[in-house]
Amino acid sequence: MERDLVLRLTRDHEPLAVDVPVLRRPEPPQTGFADDWDSVVLERQLVDWDAAATRATDEAVVSHVMPLGPEPRRTVEWLGSVPREGAELVLVGVRMRRAHHVLAASIAAVIAGARFVSVPAPVSMSVATNVGLAHATGSTVVLVRPEAMPPRQPIAERLAGVLREPGVGLVQPLVVDLDGVVLSAGARFTSDNPHPELFLAGLPTSDALRIGCCEIPAPAGPVVALRTETAVALGGLDARYHSALAETDLGLRAHRAGRGGSVLVPDAVITSRTAYAEPERLIGAMSSLRSTVLAGPPPPADHSRDRLRAAGLEVTDERNRRVAADPEDRTAPSVLVPELVLRAVEGIRESPPRLRWAVDIAAPAAQRGDRWGDTYFARSLADALERRGQHVAVDRRDARQRDSRDHDDVLLVLRGLDRVTPRPGLLNVEWIISHPDMITPDEVAGFDLVYAASTSWSERVSREWGTPVTSLLQCTDTRWFHPDRAEPDTGPALLFVGNSRGIYRYAVRSALAIGADLTLHGNDWTDFVERDQIASGGVDNREVGVLYASAGIVLNDHHLDMRRDSFASNRLFDAAACGARILSDRIDGLEEIFSGLVLPFDNEHELARLVEPPYDAFPDNATRREIATRIIAEHSFDKRAETLIDDAVRELLARR
Repeated sequence: MERDLVLRLTRDHEPLAVDVPVLRRPEPPQTGFADDWDSVVLERQLVDWDAAATRATDEAVVSHVMPLGPEPRRTVEWLGSVPREGAELVLVGVRMRRAHHVLAASIAAVIAGARFVSVPAPVSMSVATNVGLAHATGSTVVLVRPEAMPPRQPIAERLAGVLREPGVGLVQPLVVDLDGVVLSAGARFTSDNPHPELFLAGLPTSDALRIGCCEIPAPAGPVVALRTETAVALGGLDARYHSALAETDLGLRAHRAGRGGSVLVPDAVITSRTAYAEPERLIGAMSSLRSTVLAGPPPPADHSRDRLRAAGLEVTDERNRRVAADPEDRTAPSVLVPELVLRAVEGIRESPPRLRWAVDIAAPAAQRGDRWGDTYFARSLADALERRGQHVAVDRRDARQRDSRDHDDVLLVLRGLDRVTPRPGLLNVEWIISHPDMITPDEVAGFDLVYAASTSWSERVSREWGTPVTSLLQCTDTRWFHPDRAEPDTGPALLFVGNSRGIYRYAVRSALAIGADLTLHGNDWTDFVERDQIASGGVDNREVGVLYASAGIVLNDHHLDMRRDSFASNRLFDAAACGARILSDRIDGLEEIFSGLVLPFDNEHELARLVEPPYDAFPDNATRREIATRIIAEHSFDKRAETLIDDAVRELLARR
């Protein structure tokens, strides 16, 4: 109050400094636990809400407002992720170091749609956001906290589209942690606790996607979107909040003011670099929010039980969890947060049986793992399982230890580079699709069911190790790979699609050695070939079938141990489903599986002979189409899903 008075008086009068002796300096309040009244006072001097309300905004523009964090490169990442058309990025710097200030201002000055606003006073993240909000020119505004990483795909238009629906005031994307596990799908409240729980926290993203776009009592996350008019009318974020739960308070106030409810958009995903809030910040924010909740009317109705039921989960109890500034100190500041107790709905006796599957792959989380073949394979398998009524989560290596795996029925390990420990209480299934040299007898003995993508290897290790290993070959996604994707021989004469894997791969090396006209798509090739020999850094997996169906010849090769033990690669099935002519290094079973579509070459001389038109060594076009039709019928992900479901159900029923 005193600070506010001083600031208002100094607008009209020159202050006079007077020395006043004091006995001792007052003790500063504990950081994080109290309302930020200093920021409340400063906001009155920094933000003119009346002026903001009269400013015209552009319906065609979505404004992103982002206070800057301590790392300048995060700013650059966001600048690179916001579309150049129909979007602006308002960066707000609060008492920044000079070097960071100059950098941010310089970058914003040269990039279209970006602007930089400097705040000279020490204010909270909420006030910094409000300062940026007052400068936004778009009719829709996305409020971003620094811990939010730029989305892998633009989400602003998706959020803005939901905001245009009747009765919607705020929207939030699904928030995940660095492991790819749900951090928050909004805030939910109980009737007797003013503190919110983060909805779906700890569950896989597949559960949120299964629930779909839905109303939530209030948002809770580092990114929210709303109409600029609504944000200004509500006075932006409450300046009392440092950062956490300010968006939750905003959602509750919007609902009470008749500005619409809050909606979760789970197909728009944001990754947070940090936990939602550190305990001290969360405790302080809960204290601030308590007054909003208790002032009434109560928060919107909680439909969590119905939503979770749609995801195959049921609520068995509700308890309170203590969040303390110091868990070891019982006298430390703390709050009680509601927490739902869940269990999976028993679906094995339904018709058809419905199980919860965790598909474990070695690919890393976030964008690093998006290009891995394991990721494409797992997603196609998950889709096939879900088409048969199953609930499936694809866990990359970083999400492997999520506690919510205890709700699953089946752990299916797609064995690649990582050895995975079976999960007690689940049906543990391993499908060895590559790197057989890494497999040991004690590893397969720990699983309930074991499959391998090689007939000869499965038979041999079953005999030698005494553990049954069933042959289950790799397969193809028939949505993207079939003969109708393109006309034969209208594309590249000789094609290879794949990453280098850090080696000069046999197929590519051999093709370039004979001077063949090779079209090469893939990553990490510049250490081995000239840049002008690389057609692209990669092709969307959904479009690779067009290249395969149109190519004269498709090249393939295998890891050395896969070649030795005859693990037929996924590329063989994809290309064969398109009716392509395929040349590959030699493995057992090519003729039996592919009926002449795949021919082996053992040296460059053989390769040079086989790549020359008119390709007399291969079947004609009509026969190739017939073979492709058989490959699709026998070696699709749908067929593999049927096998996995039947075997899993049989094994689980035998346990009961």
